[in-house]
Amino acid sequence: MSKSGVTNTLSESLMLEHRLGMVFATLDKLPADDYRGRQVVEGELKAIKARLYKLPNYNARGLQKIMKFFKPYAAV
Repeated sequence: MSKSGVTNTLSESLMLEHRLGMVFATLDKLPADDYRGRQVVEGELKAIKARLYKLPNYNARGLQKIMKFFKPYAAV
């Protein structure tokens, strides 16, 4: 895999991690009786997780380790 492929994978994984956090925060804020809203948010969670698990050459656990390592540098 080329260097740009690894960089793109890492940047996409960081973006997905950020979106995952935002979606979980939204899920926490929804009222318990808002079933339609919960369905939409849970569908978004499934889509994010599916994409995260399809990223090339990394399983989810290895990717988490790599993201933790590069996260301080990605903020620059």
